[in-house]
Amino acid sequence: MYIGIPKETRPFEFRVGLSPAGVEMLTQKGHKVFVEHEAGLGAGFSDAEYEKAGQAWSFPAKKFSAVRICCLRSRGP
Repeated sequence: MYIGIPKETRPFEFRVGLSPAGVEMLTQKGHKVFVEHEAGLGAGFSDAEYEKAGQAWSFPAKKFSAVRICCLRSRGP
């Protein structure tokens, strides 16, 4: 499965849909994870941490819709 993690766009939203540890677990199960550039910065995760965890590559969220992809986002209360 292809899984996309976009950067949150809502004001004052600093969470991210999946941590680098989650990316590592999913890639070990054979999934491809794509993380938008700087998606984890607000939560304290760098792009390098996602790359080390095994993300396929990062690209703008607009391109997530170009491919069939499961998109993980955080949701407000």
